[in-house]
Amino acid sequence: MKNRQDLQGFTLIEVLVVTVFVGILSAIAAPSFLVFAERQRVSASQSLIFNAIKSTQSEAKRAKVNKSLLIGADVVGSQKLQDGVFVSGETLPAVIVFDKSGLPITINGSKFQPISFQVNGSNNQKQCISIITLLGALNTKKGACGQL
Repeated sequence: MKNRQDLQGFTLIEVLVVTVFVGILSAIAAPSFLVFAERQRVSASQSLIFNAIKSTQSEAKRAKVNKSLLIGADVVGSQKLQDGVFVSGETLPAVIVFDKSGLPITINGSKFQPISFQVNGSNNQKQCISIITLLGALNTKKGACGQL
């Protein structure tokens, strides 16, 4: 016959120790997870802008017609950016027109000049996208946009 003590489960002290341990680990991990999630939202929005520019440029080449793309504070073309993420730049909203060869010919009706868009999230997460040449070459980097 088994002892009554062999049939018992966890003691209250054991359960409390495990609960405190899990709480401490969660408190340590939560801030890191929030920063990671914000970085992912900013990165996804940067990718959306990058892909929209490349797609508009490719579509202009393929269709052999001028194509334009609107970049606003929270929208690119017809797509909304991730929640809590916005774009900043001196020329927002920006309308970029690509000619039938895929070259950027005007930005907001002016002759092409290099332009940068900064994707901003909370927690000071920033990424930069720049159209740096007349051929439409794009440059992306983490952090704030600096001088071109």
